[in-house]
Parts: sequence; structure tokens; C-alpha cells
Amino acid sequence: MVWHSCLVLGRWFSRAEVARWFADTFAGATRRFLEIGGGNCIAGMAFAAQIGDGKWDVVLTDADAEAVRNTMYNASKQDSLRNRSVRCETLDWNADEDFCARHGARTFDVIIGTDVVHEESMAPGVLRALDRYLAPDGLAIVVNPAPHSRGGAASFQKLLDERAWRVETHHGISNSILCVGIEEECEDVPLDFYVIRRRETIDLDLPPMQNLGK
Repeated sequence: MVWHSCLVLGRWFSRAEVARWFADTFAGATRRFLEIGGGNCIAGMAFAAQIGDGKWDVVLTDADAEAVRNTMYNASKQDSLRNRSVRCETLDWNADEDFCARHGARTFDVIIGTDVVHEESMAPGVLRALDRYLAPDGLAIVVNPAPHSRGGAASFQKLLDERAWRVETHHGISNSILCVGIEEECEDVPLDFYVIRRRETIDLDLPPMQNLGK
């Protein structure tokens, strides 16, 4: 199924001011992008199509090998992803030694996850993946239903505080441009938008989060 959090983040990536912010903030040498727990990886493919020009190495992952094969097929059918560096790989953040050996630790400039915490056991794994793979000056974006709507979401917020990440959060995405067409049963599930950096990261401008509201 398609989770509404991945549609919202994919639409956010497609906004002109967001694309400009990424181009300006990560200008220069080749950069690396990682989606964790992507399922169908719609948000990651939107990034690759809208932002991931020839200077971005995009890696889309999920723990389920069948989901990865499905993403590979869908990505191969997208004209907008031609001439883009997009790979689809299996990544289980609790058993990731092979993935880490291939890619190295702390090598991804941008990491995203959508609806990656929906069981209590998932929060530590997501934080482990961010800590292992986010570059020292990198940026992580997680879009997840609010704690009263998903198991483990409250623990995710608590762990972010305990482990001293720098976090900016927008609670309750309500922008109709981002949310239009979402299934009726999802309309009452508010989404939290997390921008996460390492505590020691030098100050960077935040991406345009003001367009998440009405």
C-alpha cells in the first residue's frame, strides 16, 4: 500500500522552493541520498526526479527484498529517472553489516524515512540507522504520523531528545497542496515532519518548512 506520509514528502520535494534550497545548500561535489524503510520508495524517487541531478547518488532501500524488487521495476519505468544515479538495495537497519561495508558509515548527506516508526520496536532501529549513515554535516528528514496515531512514535521523539540530536519539528501537516487526494481514512492522521541533524553540525538554514501548514 501507499502510505500518505510518503506522498506528502514526495510532493514537498516537488516544490520549486524546496528544490532550490537543496541545490543551494548541497552545491558542489557529488552528494549522497539514502531512503530507509522506503517500501515503494515514492518519496525517494520524487527526490531523484526533482532534485537528484547528476550530482546526487540516490540509494533507495527497504528491509523486504520483494519491496526492493518492486521499487527497481517502478524506477526503471520512470522517464524522469533516466540519467539519474538511482540504486535500489536491501537494508535492514538491525542487520546491516553488508550494506555498511559497501557504502561506509556516515557517508550520506541526506537521509529520509516516511512512516518508518509504526511499532514500538522500530524507533531504536531508525535512530541507529541515522547515527550510522548520516554524514557529519548531513540532514535527515522523517515524516511520521503523530504519536497518538502510531505505535513507537512517542518513543522516537523521546530517543531524539535523549541522544542529543538537533531537531526541528512541524506538527500536523495541513497544506492542501501536499495533502489533496489522500484517502479519507487518512485525513484524521496528523503527520509530524522532523528535520534532524547531529548536535555538532554547523548551523545551516532550515529547508522551507513554512509551506507545510495551510
